Amino acid sequence: RVLVGLAFAFLAVCLLNTVGLLLAKFLNNAPMTGVRRALGASRRQIFMQHLVEVGVISSIGAVLGLLLGAVLLMGLRALYSADPTDVAGTQAIAHVDVGSVVTALVLAFFATIAAGLYPAWRIGRLPPASYLKAQ
Repeated sequence: RVLVGLAFAFLAVCLLNTVGLLLAKFLNNAPMTGVRRALGASRRQIFMQHLVEVGVISSIGAVLGLLLGAVLLMGLRALYSADPTDVAGTQAIAHVDVGSVVTALVLAFFATIAAGLYPAWRIGRLPPASYLKAQ
């Protein structure tokens, strides 16, 4: 239970960091968003555009995390398997549970989407006039 609690605490810290990074990224592109708003894009369209961007980023991150995990698992198996014929011993040390992988992917995707809600909402609420004056 302690390890699960620590894992969710680390997830919360990572999500707070993600919110900050996404907010900085979206606000950096605020002039372009202001021009899109001035040309007729609704707040909903801006919000959905940024949520789709967050979804793509989270999907790419999940796939890269899976690939990195697979490579490191193969390295762990190679490190601990002194006897290549001892497959059962290696499986006992490091194995992949498909249910856990799917749960981790779903949790990562929805957690990142939840973290992207505030930055996407915030960029959609900015008035376009202030950015048009700066252009």
